[in-house]
Amino acid sequence: MKSGIREIIGKTISKVVAMEGTAGVRSRVYLFFEDGTYYELYCGLCEIEGASGIREGGIASLNKLLDNPHTVYEAGAE
Repeated sequence: MKSGIREIIGKTISKVVAMEGTAGVRSRVYLFFEDGTYYELYCGLCEIEGASGIREGGIASLNKLLDNPHTVYEAGAE
C-alpha cells in the first residue's frame, strides 16, 4: 500500500462510498473527511492499494460518484 494513507491519521470520516469495478476499471472505496478532502482505496489483483494521497473535492466529488450506476454502498453521518 502506498504511504499516502498515513495522511488520513487524525481525520474524521464523514462518508464512505464503495464502487464495484467494471471492465478495465478497478473497484474503489472513497473515504470522505469532514475537512472537504477524500482518500481513494482501490483493488488491484485482489490486493488493496491506496491512492497517491489526500485530495481536495469533498461533496462535489461525492455527488459525481453517487450518480454512477456502479456505486454499490454509501454510508455516512447524517
